[in-house]
Amino acid sequence: MSFDKLHSAMHDDRVRVTTKPGTAKAHRLAPDLSVQVPAEVQGTVEDVLVSLTIDVVNGRLGCTRLEVRAPTGDVVTGTALRGIPVASIVRTAAGSLVWQTVNREGGYVTNVPYRPPADIDTSAGPTNEALQFVAASYALAYALGEPPAKAVERDLGLATSTAGRWIRLARERGYLDISADKGRRA
Repeated sequence: MSFDKLHSAMHDDRVRVTTKPGTAKAHRLAPDLSVQVPAEVQGTVEDVLVSLTIDVVNGRLGCTRLEVRAPTGDVVTGTALRGIPVASIVRTAAGSLVWQTVNREGGYVTNVPYRPPADIDTSAGPTNEALQFVAASYALAYALGEPPAKAVERDLGLATSTAGRWIRLARERGYLDISADKGRRA
């Protein structure tokens, strides 16, 4: 199944992403960015019923449990198993599990589902808004096991050297606390 088909399936009634009240905790990815885990994803992929648990292990968001069943009691083949894009499912499910803090006032915090900005004006240089997005893009890519600097380049349309400089500035301004040495938290 292509990523586009999977992404479409994640947003219709065939796939559910749920968290269990009282067990899901906010795991901090970056300042003002967190993911609610553990979560369950259930749906049909390539004609097999798939259920998986998503959680954070060693700073990475991934599948910690996978269950596959043939819907009619048929045999689950190796071909069917290889057709299950586990990493893509985790990445897509993260879209409904990642939350951003948008306001802190009077002891209350306002969290909303994280949505990348539609457009960041990079021509204005490394503004605070742009660097906050750099930190979010980097932290989310790191949590998903993707190359974080490449994600920043892709998401902002920056040259490699510019992305590296903006990542460094995001760290210096306190927006990003994943250290440069092998992605370990500072």
